[in-house]
This record gives sequence, C-alpha cells and structure tokens, in this order.
Amino acid sequence: MESNNFAAYRLAAYVEDGYIDIHEPVLREAALKCVLDLLGAAAAGIDSYVSRGAQELVKGQFGPGQCAIWFKGESTSLAGAILANSTTASVLDLDDGHRAARGHPGAAVIPAALAAAESIGAGADAFLGSVVAGYEVAVRAAAASAPARMGYGYGSGRWTGYGVVAALGRLFKLPADQICQAFAIAGVQSPNLTANGSAGYSDLMGNDVKEAIPWSAVTACAAIELARHGLSGPADILDHLPHYNRDVVLRDLGATHAIKGIYFKPYSSCRYVHPALAGFELVVQESKLAAEEIQAVRIYTFQWALDIDNRTDPRNLTEVQYSIPYCIALSALAGSACMLPITEAVLGRQDVVEFAKKVQLVLDPQLEARCPGETLARVVVEGRGQTFESPVTPPRGEATNPMSWGDLVDKFRTATAAVLPEVRQRSLVNAVEGLGSGDISPLLDLLQQPLSAG
Repeated sequence: MESNNFAAYRLAAYVEDGYIDIHEPVLREAALKCVLDLLGAAAAGIDSYVSRGAQELVKGQFGPGQCAIWFKGESTSLAGAILANSTTASVLDLDDGHRAARGHPGAAVIPAALAAAESIGAGADAFLGSVVAGYEVAVRAAAASAPARMGYGYGSGRWTGYGVVAALGRLFKLPADQICQAFAIAGVQSPNLTANGSAGYSDLMGNDVKEAIPWSAVTACAAIELARHGLSGPADILDHLPHYNRDVVLRDLGATHAIKGIYFKPYSSCRYVHPALAGFELVVQESKLAAEEIQAVRIYTFQWALDIDNRTDPRNLTEVQYSIPYCIALSALAGSACMLPITEAVLGRQDVVEFAKKVQLVLDPQLEARCPGETLARVVVEGRGQTFESPVTPPRGEATNPMSWGDLVDKFRTATAAVLPEVRQRSLVNAVEGLGSGDISPLLDLLQQPLSAG
C-alpha cells in the first residue's frame, strides 16, 4: 500500500486541508455546546483531590509557560495545561460522549485545542475548527477499533490521543505527512488500559486513573512535537483488522461531522448508569412512590452496565460514578439533583447503602442486542403491594433527543453553583457564545483568572 493511502495519512490529509465550515449554524452550535459543557464539567471538578494532584504534578514537572491552568490564576507549558485541564474536565464523569465511540472525546480534545490556541494566538474560528476535526478523528478511531476481540478494554484513553493530534495538527498547520506520523506515534504510546475499566482485569475499577484520558492527551501532544522533529511511527497503524477497520475509519470522511452526534450528561456518573436513572425517575414520577414505600427495584439492561463496579457501599466518588444501585438510591432518597455534580457529601450514608441493597441488576437480551447503538434500561419497582414498570428508556441528552443550548446553560449553572458566583457564570456563558462571533479573547482571559476573582 502506498504511504499516502494509509488510513492515518488520509485522516491527516483531512486534518490539513479538509473544509470545515464553522459558520454553518448547526455545526457551530454543536461545537459551542461542547465547549460550554466541558468547561462546566471542569469548573465543577476544579477542587477535587484528583484535580489538585494533577495541578501539583504539572507545577513540579512541566515547567512554566503561557497556557492557563483553568480557574487557578496560574500558567504552565502546553503539555502541562493539557494534563491539568483534561484531568479536571474528566474527574466527575460529567463530560460529553459519543455513542459510536463508547467514550468521551471532549475531555481530551477541548483542553488541548484551547491550550494550543492560547499558545499561538489562534482565533476563535481556528479553535472551533480544530475542535470539530479533533472530535471527528477521535470518534472515527474509536468506532473502528475492536478492543474486546484483542483482549483490552474500551477506555477512552486508547483513542482520544488521535483527536488531540488532529486538533493540534490543524491549529499548528502541520503538513499531512507530519500529522500522519503523529497519529502513528500517539497510537503506539497511548495507554493500553488492560487493567482498568469494565473490561479490565483489575477488580478495583473505582480508582482515579479511570479511562486515562489526560495522559492520552499528553502523549498525543508529545507525538506532535516528535513528528515535527522527524520521528516516525507505524503509519499503517489503522489499516489492520481486527485492531482497526479501515473502512470505518474512512467512511464518508469529510461529509459528516461526529460532533453533531455528541451526547451530554445530566448527571456526573458513568453513562451506563443513566438509562436506569431515567427509567427509575419515570416510575417514581408516575407512581408517586415515596422512598420508604419502595420494597425492591429491578433494572433490566445491557451487559456493559452490569460489568461496571455497581458497589452498594462505594468508598469514593469514582465508585459512586460506577454504581447503578447507589445512584438509584441517591435518586430515591435525595433526588437526582444531588448528582449534578456528585460530591463527597453523598458518601458514607447508611440510608443510601441500605436502599442500594434493594436494587437488582438483570441482563435483558433484547436490550443487549440493541447495544452499543443504544444504551437502554427497563425499570420495575415494587411498592404499596403493587408493581410499577417503566417503558424501555434511553438516557437523557442523547443526540437523538438532544439537550438544547438553554438546557446546557442550566446544567452549567447548576453544576458550577458551588464554585462560581452568578456573575462569573454569566461571563463564561457569554464568552463561549462570543466564540461563535469570532472572539476568543474573553474566554481565554476568564480561564486565566482564579475562582477567587469572582
């Protein structure tokens, strides 16, 4: 195969020269939604011990620079900013996702693109175009992979680096041959995640590495620099079945936009929890059952939802994020609003633990057959001597029934209420809207300011 026909090279050519009309209204709104939602997730998670740990690592190991550590009033190098901000954006599991990718492109692509735009003085249109390209490549790489057949998991860190290479390659205006080599290097150096995730061999899923999105983004940033200095990788990395399906990588390249298919989360938990929550909420709303009246809950759903930790007594926030029973119990006893975002206040509640023990998870073969294209649940609740049942229910915020701009603004305000005063919230929303008018400076200025700036 000629080198310019490798799938990685074809993607690189799209990144270099592909026409992205960021002024097309639907595409522009999709990109702006992703930016606003990701910044909300990051602000909500800024004071977690995971975020603080990453920030301290960056200050000690990545050196000074002009790229903001968001909401901290501090700056660092490009790679350092990517690591710190990607960690903050993904820590609460509140970041966006894509059904075909089975994971989360935004927490890698947007921190990288914003830091790179800041480092070179790129404008709003260039930034948004790089975000579109980053999502496109990341989702294609994820959708084309078959990790389960190769003995490793679906964790986002395996493929988010491809999206970061695309975003940085486009912003830096690199030639296709260098972008191709950066794809190859990033693909080799990405986290393999054989231990972590629902398909990992470790029994300790509720750890802070999660899907290794931040480190994947850092290795992709390094891959860009290595390729710029002439280093190479296996440029045919995306051309070998069963690792990657080349046809899926390249299908309709340039004619579709993956970013238009993004889902947004109403709660900070694993997406596999959300259909069960949505179905449970429907039953409670219609039956008017009080928590103390509920005797049993059965969740009929798909296998991946059964494969996450699902502890009834989670010890940390990550274990809460990966527990259907505990999140159902929180919804019953405290209302689902307490999961936007989940905080340490939900830990150690014996009443929630006892309710979670009432929740039974059951594999539904029909719903399993519809996964991964759809992630669904059917919920049966027993109470008052009666049985109440939800219809087959999707999670809220899917691309087929998307959150509006107003919905996402409301989510942003709720998720960040504990850390951002209303005036700062309004300023950030206005600054993201300003990207659509071609002005990136207000947003960059706000991200440089510490939370204490008000």
